[in-house]
Amino acid sequence: MKKPALVAISISFAACLPTGPSQSASAAYPAYTSPGFQQTQQDLDNLVAAEIEGKGYAAEGKPVQGTLERFAPLPLSLARGKCYKVVLRLDPNTQFSAHARQGVGFVFKGIDQYGQVNGGPGIAGPGGVGSAGCPKQKAPSATFDLQATFGSALDASRIHDLGQGGYTVQLYSKPISDAELAAIQADENRQIARQEAFMQQECAACARKLDACNADWRRGATRSMCERDYSDCVMTRALQCR
Repeated sequence: MKKPALVAISISFAACLPTGPSQSASAAYPAYTSPGFQQTQQDLDNLVAAEIEGKGYAAEGKPVQGTLERFAPLPLSLARGKCYKVVLRLDPNTQFSAHARQGVGFVFKGIDQYGQVNGGPGIAGPGGVGSAGCPKQKAPSATFDLQATFGSALDASRIHDLGQGGYTVQLYSKPISDAELAAIQADENRQIARQEAFMQQECAACARKLDACNADWRRGATRSMCERDYSDCVMTRALQCR
């Protein structure tokens, strides 16, 4: 009996492949851009008119000029009895970097007991407005920093990867009375109290889950298993339980 002859079959896959130019994943999915960067010069002018002129702020001191590629925190000397904001304006040919366009914060440090304050409303096209609030005591060593905040919680090495070109920053202030400062403090105290009450409720819920786990002998729960579940409960809710 003769063996069947082997037949060589040649299949061309060229016809199955796309003939157009290849497209990378990065081209198909462009980098995220924060909505504020999609605004225009007119949007910035409107924001400044509403936040500065419309709320009684006046320029304090001379404007500071520099370049985004060499941006460093700007020193501020702030006083009790005033509220402060800064206005950032980019020069006509200045561009934010792709990294910065994912998110930029107006960061103030050295004010009252706060480690730092990220003051809004933030970016609006070729500039923006940031509020330093109303210091309750003198802040002679305060600073203003413009930071590319995207991913900075994990890696702060690119916070000043801001772009190329010139900018101008102007500090503005308006007076505030002791009574108004006291009202602001009272409102902050109410917010802190509400947050603490919410935190206690959430911590109590996690504690009840721990007690229920420890009592659940039917599923053979161990102490380490229950403590791990409790830790997961606390971490997923970003709690600070005592």
